[in-house]
Amino acid sequence: MMTRLLIGAVLLMAVQNLWSAEPLTRDREGLFAGNRMEQTAALKGGQKITINGASSLSGTISVTTGGRECRVAYRKLLKAPDRQEAADYADLIQVETTGTPDGLLIDLQAPTKAPWSGGTNAARLEVEITVPEKCAIKIATAYFDITAIGPFAEFVVTESLSKVRVEKVDGVTEIKVSNRPLAVKAITGKLSLVNKYSDISLEDIDTGDETGLIINDNGEVDINKYRGGLDLRTSYDRIVGRKMFLTGVRNRVKNVSGSVALSFDSLTTGKLRITDDYGQVTLDIMGRVDARFVCRQAEKSKVTVDHMTMEPTAIYDNRLEFATGQEAAEVRVTTTGDGDILINGPDRGAGGGR
Repeated sequence: MMTRLLIGAVLLMAVQNLWSAEPLTRDREGLFAGNRMEQTAALKGGQKITINGASSLSGTISVTTGGRECRVAYRKLLKAPDRQEAADYADLIQVETTGTPDGLLIDLQAPTKAPWSGGTNAARLEVEITVPEKCAIKIATAYFDITAIGPFAEFVVTESLSKVRVEKVDGVTEIKVSNRPLAVKAITGKLSLVNKYSDISLEDIDTGDETGLIINDNGEVDINKYRGGLDLRTSYDRIVGRKMFLTGVRNRVKNVSGSVALSFDSLTTGKLRITDDYGQVTLDIMGRVDARFVCRQAEKSKVTVDHMTMEPTAIYDNRLEFATGQEAAEVRVTTTGDGDILINGPDRGAGGGR
């Protein structure tokens, strides 16, 4: 009798496990994929969504806007030697959406010491999140590529080791990444971008009365259409800026070993200080120029000013000061290594040089 009970219990457990196991299909690349799962939760525009991810998980996160609630869709992708082991991995991964005092928490859960860690096996999540417009987003995941298109009221990525691309934020944008590209577009308001060992690209930025902070180490910075204050620092790669209009009195651009090339629609207000240790600095002003320039170049370098009606106010072996227009803006350029300073004005039929 006892033997029959034990056999029955074992069979029941086996049937339950089979019933609860997530269906998996295998693709051409040998990955096991779970079904697309969906969750919904009440959420209002202006509330905050926090997304946390286990360090043992990687994948993609897509955030878009639309509707009057939060919708979370996800799929598990598993690299394992057989279906049973893939199913065991799937059981360890959970996506949990819970309410918080100011909005929602979406938690991408997996064991810190996961069985797939440190080997050729892997577990990934593809996550698609839709939220109402003008929500605030905060993401803390290390190995998820992030793509987000708003409008959002705030977008914060605390620290990521994956690609990040964010569009349409009207408020605060703070993103910190390493090793992978960071791109932002259509950003208004307070801005802070930090990267290491990869590139930063910006398009259509307006910081208003704020000074945007951009820090890169061993990576290029590429800017297309920027308005507002700017504090930009990078090293060992170039800085390129197009359609710039800087305001305020604390604008700074610094490079350690790479060129700086900035193009301005006009230069009629604010203060700008540019320093470059070992690289050429090129300034192109396409429209009106009302500025005082102070250029200090390295011993074996030169300063060239073309296409601009200007009045020299001080000429020394390693320094040129000149004024043009009403001198409403102030630009100071310093190269300490072997970089030249080239300044091109809007008067293509006239100019001077040194």
